[in-house]
Amino acid sequence: MAKTVQTHSDGIRNRLAAGHSNARAESISAAIQAAIARACGFRTFEHLRTLIDLTRGALKLTASPVAGRATR
Repeated sequence: MAKTVQTHSDGIRNRLAAGHSNARAESISAAIQAAIARACGFRTFEHLRTLIDLTRGALKLTASPVAGRATR
């Protein structure tokens, strides 16, 4: 292991100095995988994509036209 660390020491130092990570990409990937698991039985990719958009917050939904109306 020491030889591997020594071989890649420049890259390791650069990575630690930059402070970047792939945490956001991993989070998005996990959310998509969860949506795929929940979408079992969906007939089209569009339905799966809509579920992903809803769960990741990519859709901008307007207020319902019936919101706030009195019910009978």
